[in-house]
Amino acid sequence: MSIVSEIWKDVVGYEGFYQVSNLGRVRSCDRYIEFHRGTRLHKGKLLRPRERAGYLAVALSAYGIQKDKNIHILVAEAFHGDRPRGFQVNHIDADKHNNCASNLEFISPSDNTKHAYSMGRISQLGEKNNQATITDSDVRQIRHYLASGMTVTGVARLLGFTVAVVSGINVGRTWKHIQ
Repeated sequence: MSIVSEIWKDVVGYEGFYQVSNLGRVRSCDRYIEFHRGTRLHKGKLLRPRERAGYLAVALSAYGIQKDKNIHILVAEAFHGDRPRGFQVNHIDADKHNNCASNLEFISPSDNTKHAYSMGRISQLGEKNNQATITDSDVRQIRHYLASGMTVTGVARLLGFTVAVVSGINVGRTWKHIQ
């Protein structure tokens, strides 16, 4: 068993106000705050994360503006550098609460979705998906008509679906899991 030492770095955009660790913890920094009667030391402390859309987040405040920030993004930017344009932060082990720097990477949205499927995070295929507009039995019926020699356009008109839906099923781009 190896012991990982905690390393702290400034939160990008909040330098001098907050720090984030390679273990996924966030703390405020000690700083002096100006009041009408002088200055006072504000001791830094660990921030208590809360869950937001399945991810751990903290509220950061600087110059009178408060923003909610997801911890995994803060960690990745501090320890892996600037996020490439259009890329997302991926949790390698698929655990949205494991914000250790070693568990985070920048990947494309497409690769992030593929990773989620491979890790079992997304499993709503077919009619179980809340965005599905057709059912598994509709797909079987479409395949039956296509196998009998009907055209994609003819099947779409007959069953009241768009040509794009029937074509996607015909070429195997969608509904691959239904035989």
